[in-house]
Amino acid sequence: MPVTPPPLLKLSAFSVLLCLVMPVQAEDQVVIKAQHQQQAMDLDYGRSMYFLFQQKKLQAITTLEVAKQKQTLQNHSEDASFLLGSLYFEYGLSEDSEQIFSQLLNEKTDSAITNRIWFNLARVQYEKNNYQQAEALLTRISETLSPQREAQKYYFLTNIHSHNKQFEQATKSISQIKPESLWSAYSQYNLGISLSTSEQNQQAQQWLIKLINRQSVDNELASLQDSARMVLGLILLRQNQSQQSLQYLGGIHTSSPLSNKALLATGWAWSQLSDHQKALDYWFFLVDKKQLDSATLEAHLAIADAYEQLNNKRTSIHYYQQALQQFKKSLSNMDKAIDSINEMDLINTLYRDNIIQPTVKTSFDSKLPQHFSTAYLHQTFASKTFQQAIVNYQELLEIHNALIRWKSNLPSLGLMLTERINSFENKRELLKQTTDLEQLAELQLQRDELAQEVNRIKQSADFLALANEDETDYLEQLEDIKTLLFKLESHQDLSDEKQKYRLLSGLLQWNLDTEFPKRYWRVLHQLQLLDRALEKAKLSASSLQQASAINELKLIDFQQRISGQDSEIERMEINASQLIEQQEQLINRLAIDVIENRKKHVTQLQLNARYSLTRLHDETLKLKGSQ
Repeated sequence: MPVTPPPLLKLSAFSVLLCLVMPVQAEDQVVIKAQHQQQAMDLDYGRSMYFLFQQKKLQAITTLEVAKQKQTLQNHSEDASFLLGSLYFEYGLSEDSEQIFSQLLNEKTDSAITNRIWFNLARVQYEKNNYQQAEALLTRISETLSPQREAQKYYFLTNIHSHNKQFEQATKSISQIKPESLWSAYSQYNLGISLSTSEQNQQAQQWLIKLINRQSVDNELASLQDSARMVLGLILLRQNQSQQSLQYLGGIHTSSPLSNKALLATGWAWSQLSDHQKALDYWFFLVDKKQLDSATLEAHLAIADAYEQLNNKRTSIHYYQQALQQFKKSLSNMDKAIDSINEMDLINTLYRDNIIQPTVKTSFDSKLPQHFSTAYLHQTFASKTFQQAIVNYQELLEIHNALIRWKSNLPSLGLMLTERINSFENKRELLKQTTDLEQLAELQLQRDELAQEVNRIKQSADFLALANEDETDYLEQLEDIKTLLFKLESHQDLSDEKQKYRLLSGLLQWNLDTEFPKRYWRVLHQLQLLDRALEKAKLSASSLQQASAINELKLIDFQQRISGQDSEIERMEINASQLIEQQEQLINRLAIDVIENRKKHVTQLQLNARYSLTRLHDETLKLKGSQ
């Protein structure tokens, strides 16, 4: 008769089945970038995109927020809001993301933009497990989105319908996704899982087989297919369809993280076929790998159970005792791992192995920390929650380092400001002379008097007023001659002299009359030039005074800002240090919780082993007693 696996295996297999249901976030980064690949018309928007493609999300967010305050996003205001909302969503700040998209929805009426906003709001609601609101928003989208968004939309709808046990609608949603898309693969997988948990195993198998038969083009799809093979193998194993189960379990790649679970399940499949020796081969192979995962520990118990099924109770007792030793050792090692994590050794190892580095994207894809607890945390390191915790930790480190740099730069800024103030004070007297508006006012009065005189000359045709120095000298000489002729004309005849005087005087007067218009317009032109010069001088003086006042206010403002920054930066640095400490505690807690759960599982295995060992001892004693 086929051997029915003990209850523990059933529980373990079902737990594995549930654990294989994976949320999909793999393509989100690609989608965000694809949605914003365009020519940047605003410098700050371009800088934020540069930071985004460098995986520096914090700098991208900071650049956009500062640009919004400075109002420098004239051409990309809407795009910047979309990008900010997406980045906040990536940081897990769903409330901030929802607020941004809701505000955009209130401001815009264009259908294409509205559809994009509905999609992003639906994504936020989906992340918050508000499936009803998410479905309502998704079904309001009336136009076709970008290929990535369109596929993701129906992926969300597939999972929502599966969650609501609306499997027919879920099937229709999958049909709307292009078959070559990874979103289609994940939708098939998750629908298969949902059908399985609803005990609709035949339909679940159909979807999982459809996924397995896809042509694998990358590691992500290959990994998903291995998960599907594992789930399908466990479903068939629970249905006692061992041969078919072996077919799918044997297809799991040896490099897959599921390979140990596959070896364990393969052993149970052969055990169901009553080929206990074949089962032992797989379990011994798994135990010989000397790994610390749950499947390997369960293999110790399975080996003992197999020998019991072979009626080799002595050997079975030996392996139960060996299993107990392994469980005790494993529990001890896990306690040491927890103590080590509490002592910050895991964090220190992440530093030492350069896995944690500010401004550098964290990835456990090609490198795991060389730490005592790593053997228990492979899946944890790969989880989105742990990865996000590490990213947030690195961002806090970067902020803290920036605050330290600012703090160290403050003395230099203070010295530079002092030099600027001293330079300004040294030039203040010269600047005062340059911008003396009272002196300009006096010059203006003089100009007005000159203008009045020019106007008088024109009105009275005072030609003599425009005589040059020589002509004035001649006039004075003629006046002297006139006086002399007047005195002498009573003593002698001066007719000739008077005639000459009249000729000279008339000639000079004629020259003055002839030159007057030309000289007048020359004086008038000079007066106009003087007006322009005075106006320009006034504007320059006013501008200099305004610039001086603004510069003085800026210097005072900078001085106040710098003088108040010491305490502010100190406060922010303390807050950042506290947040870093809290984030370290969160990272440690995530790791410890996983190990604590492993301890509960091993403790249950330990209890099962003790129960079986006690039972075998009792049976052996009864057998000896009967003899």
